[in-house]
Amino acid sequence: MEAMIEGTIMAVMETWPLQLVVDANGRRYDLRLTEQTTVVRRGRTVGQRGLRPGLRIRFTGEKGAAPGGAALLVRHIEVL
Repeated sequence: MEAMIEGTIMAVMETWPLQLVVDANGRRYDLRLTEQTTVVRRGRTVGQRGLRPGLRIRFTGEKGAAPGGAALLVRHIEVL
C-alpha cells in the first residue's frame, strides 16, 4: 500500500542508496531509497545527494516493501 506524505528530513544516513529519517507532524518515518528513486525539485529531476536535513519533502512510500519491513521503500520524492 502506497501513501503520499509530507515532512521534514531530520537525518540522512551515510549509506548508498540513501536512508532518511523524516518527521511528519510529530511522526517519525524511516525511508529507504533505491538507485531508481527519483527526486524532483521545481519540476526538474535532481540527484539524491542533494537531500539534507531541514528540507521539506513530499514522498511516496510503500510500507513493508523494504528488506526487514521496518522502513518505507520510497520510489519518488518531491522537494518542496
